[in-house]
Amino acid sequence: MILEHQLLRKLQQLLISRDEPHEECEVVCFMIQLRKIADYYALFKKQEKFDVVRFYCDWVAHPIKDRVPQRMKNYMASFLEELKTKYESQPTSAEDASKFASFELLRGEITNFLNEVHVPANWITDDASWEKFIKLLSEVLAEQPMIFKRPLDVGAPDGLKLHSILFKTASNIRGISFEAQLKGPDITWTYTHYLDVGRRL
Repeated sequence: MILEHQLLRKLQQLLISRDEPHEECEVVCFMIQLRKIADYYALFKKQEKFDVVRFYCDWVAHPIKDRVPQRMKNYMASFLEELKTKYESQPTSAEDASKFASFELLRGEITNFLNEVHVPANWITDDASWEKFIKLLSEVLAEQPMIFKRPLDVGAPDGLKLHSILFKTASNIRGISFEAQLKGPDITWTYTHYLDVGRRL
């Protein structure tokens, strides 16, 4: 169809115009184009998948959540259970790596997505380009923490609910931290995970 061809062509032109992204606006454009294609496939080809890609695309475009789509709930279910476990065990080590916070899940899904629609995946599969990509993506996300108008129940003691998720960045590629803030009637608890994601730029 013409619409499918136009969407794929725009994404392809962006990816072949340079070996790696250089500005935040390029990453934002890339994520929005991904979301458009995912929506097209869901609407016209009845293919509802790539939940991780959709989650980050949604975050880039809509940081404040007044509702959480079921596919996002499906993706976040294991993360909420993980938060419950970590709260109950009170972890102090960064070795308690969060799968949810890891960009490797996103990397795998974007690669599969681009391969399926036959678009070059050089920004994602090349390690140096990927490091630049996630640094820029983190900077975009750092400017807009995900805030839930209706906090998500974690199921942990003290009535904790997930209120927000955010990334913080530093001046080098390794300086990225992920935070999830949970609140209960009498307590606020923040889970922080430091992401060691690559070389220094």
